[in-house]
Amino acid sequence: MAKSAHRQFDDKVVDASVSRDLKDNVLPEDNKLGKRDWTAAYIPTPNKLDTWIVPNVPDHLRNAYQTDPELIRHIREFWIIPPFKGPISLQTHNNSFPVPGRDFSESGQPTVVNKLLSSKTKGFYVECGAGDGEIHSNSLLFELYHHWDGILIEANPTYFKTILQKKRRAFMLNACLSPTRKATMLNFTQYGIAGGLTDLIPDEQREFFGYKGKPIEIQCFPLYSILSALEIKKVDYLSLDIEGPEVEVLQTIPLNEIIIDVLSVEKRIMNNPNGTAKKIDDIIRVLKPYGYHMERIVQLDVIVSRLSTN
Repeated sequence: MAKSAHRQFDDKVVDASVSRDLKDNVLPEDNKLGKRDWTAAYIPTPNKLDTWIVPNVPDHLRNAYQTDPELIRHIREFWIIPPFKGPISLQTHNNSFPVPGRDFSESGQPTVVNKLLSSKTKGFYVECGAGDGEIHSNSLLFELYHHWDGILIEANPTYFKTILQKKRRAFMLNACLSPTRKATMLNFTQYGIAGGLTDLIPDEQREFFGYKGKPIEIQCFPLYSILSALEIKKVDYLSLDIEGPEVEVLQTIPLNEIIIDVLSVEKRIMNNPNGTAKKIDDIIRVLKPYGYHMERIVQLDVIVSRLSTN
């Protein structure tokens, strides 16, 4: 690990080798991922969540390939925030009187996925484009009612700080997914839930929303590197909603190594039905060689699985 890599928190610069008490951020002892030593990460405490500052990536890792052990170690030690332990803090959910089986999503994707997985408990989800961690969430149903572990990946720094305030019982990562098999820095256009990688937002969507404001430069990591940092080889549900480069990201995943049972992938290209149809075809084209088939279309997403239809 390069000595220059660090997290800045308030006025302190903390070396990743320093072990710290994570307090409310420690993993439950019975969590299957809790055996890993996460104490090297410098985690924001609950009363200072608004001071999260994105870590630096050493120069020699800025374009590292997705299997690079040092890149994977860097993501693990500096970027991934462990799950909170204790009550979740949601705006639209009463922890004392929860609504059983509530689907927080925009279009009912989790309900469909839950049925495909036969209401599986203690699975693992990956939500890419996690938003604020609550509104339109595709993962909360599994976390709250089926005791899943998972990771929330959100590129927008404003949304990510909100995710931290929710105190989700999930790993959290403030970065974008790389559209290639290498780590990279790319421009990101912030526009609420419709924000995305500037150069990969479809023209029709750009025209429809009328994006304004100067893009920001953000760090992007391959999904394979992120999962490797967590030592995850099996994903029960991948939610991929990143406003444009979904197909490119799917192409980076070695699906002969990473097993994903069910995916919901955003397929809509705004005001372009032909483009949307082509995107659906492209999604299936990428996944079909690995045994996937389309289950159904749920408004903006196509749901694909490798599960037997028998």
